[in-house]
Amino acid sequence: MWCALLPLVLAGAAAVDVFECPLEESTGKFIDPDECDTYWDCFRGEAVKKECKDGWAFDPNRVQLAEPCDYIFNVDCYGRESLGEPLGTGVCERQNGIYAHEDPEVCDKYYSCSDDTPTQLICSPGLHYNISSRTCDWPQSANRGSCGQRTSLDGFTCDPSIDYFTPSNQKIAHPTFAHPEDCTKFYVCKNGIEPALSGCDEGLVYSEEISACDDPVNVPECADWFDTAPETRRRK
Repeated sequence: MWCALLPLVLAGAAAVDVFECPLEESTGKFIDPDECDTYWDCFRGEAVKKECKDGWAFDPNRVQLAEPCDYIFNVDCYGRESLGEPLGTGVCERQNGIYAHEDPEVCDKYYSCSDDTPTQLICSPGLHYNISSRTCDWPQSANRGSCGQRTSLDGFTCDPSIDYFTPSNQKIAHPTFAHPEDCTKFYVCKNGIEPALSGCDEGLVYSEEISACDDPVNVPECADWFDTAPETRRRK
């Protein structure tokens, strides 16, 4: 009895990996009905099952490319949501992909994993890694909790809700602001968000009127900056 049933059991298990090409002479790549990270490569009606790298999924829109797989988050897996077990280690959840920094308080750094090897990347100043889109984004959009709080530098903070423009109505990407006490220094809001301290070249002072360094004679509140004793200097 058991011997008679065994071939039937084996035949049923093997049927899981059987795929019929759409046409007898079909050649091309086709989705698996259940698994998003596998596909079927048909050549003249003969089907061979292929597996994407761990962290990648088969994208029907890439069938004309030599590599038809892409990051899972870039592929629509609706209706074939099954994925293989993750094989990644450490910060790489899967062997390939883009992942947030392991410290939830570090929002401007993230990892790009290739074959389970992570490379740490840094967002442009003022941006945070967005876990949903897996790209660098404005802090308001990234919504990383405590990381979204404004950064303070010596009590100075940038207000990203305010846009600044030049006299010709061009938006200023990195607006500058006068230091409250030192005429030769000024704050820069990188991307309008991240504060940094900068300074003028020797002999110049910061002018709020032109938002740049200038000769002291053109900046009334700092006109005598270099004529006064260092210990008594203070922006007027």
